[in-house]
Amino acid sequence: MDKILILHNSALGDFVTFLPFLKLVEINYPKSVIEIYTRSYYAPLLNFYNAKFKDFETVKWYHLFKSDFTDKNFDFLTNYSRIFSFIGTEHDNFRKNLLKLNSNTSFIFPHNKSKNLHQSLFLINSFDFKIKKFFYPKINIELSKDKKYFLVHPGSGSKSKNMPFEFFIELSKKIKKEFDFEPFFIGSENEQDLQVYHVKDLEELLQIFSKSYFYIGNDSGVSHLSAATGLLTFTFFGPTSPYIWSPIGDKSFVFYKEISCSPCDKMSLCNQKKCLDFHPDRAFSVIKGHLLSN
Repeated sequence: MDKILILHNSALGDFVTFLPFLKLVEINYPKSVIEIYTRSYYAPLLNFYNAKFKDFETVKWYHLFKSDFTDKNFDFLTNYSRIFSFIGTEHDNFRKNLLKLNSNTSFIFPHNKSKNLHQSLFLINSFDFKIKKFFYPKINIELSKDKKYFLVHPGSGSKSKNMPFEFFIELSKKIKKEFDFEPFFIGSENEQDLQVYHVKDLEELLQIFSKSYFYIGNDSGVSHLSAATGLLTFTFFGPTSPYIWSPIGDKSFVFYKEISCSPCDKMSLCNQKKCLDFHPDRAFSVIKGHLLSN
């Protein structure tokens, strides 16, 4: 049986936006076994796709970046009928060495430089699929009838993207007063500076999602994952563009001021941060409207 290999080792948000590409690989190669070398943290997400998890850390991929590459331990790559690589796309040595091992390799450049094309569409358009159709990322968890709280994730992979912690506190108080829902503040183990519950892995995070009424957060991988589960998701964007990075799903909504200097990549040097100047009253009004209509 034909086997397809995918190499993907990016951050959580990148991995979730890659899932529509994975879906098209499944559709276009229905008789192939799909294996993905990626971070072990993402393994639970592949349970929702016809793909087999392979631990990225078990292979010394850095050898493929060498100009004098001769490692016979990589001969296993010749056994795949096709390889999609989302790593090493800009490195000549890596590309040359991987192509020598398997000439049927496609390098998917993972960094979208377009201003208005969503990252998922950008990835899909990077390969000439015979069958091309857009699918939302889907993580089909069962939402509990015994919901206990609404989720707040006040962090992200970059502090420059984050709304002030006090903003989420005030917004949560307004929601609790109006709807009598308890807020549950979460973060990753890398966000020890935040006074939140630190989620240990994706399996636990998916369980937390299943017991939530809805989710509020910044532009982050957790927001992308929330939207993919079908949870009502509200995401605040400041220096980054929702046209490229908005979490996509049937119930995903974004807050974005779209001021003249947005998006930007110098937020850490900005003293005004007008793009993150959202008022809790206005945000609550919008969220309230969606809660009453869902």
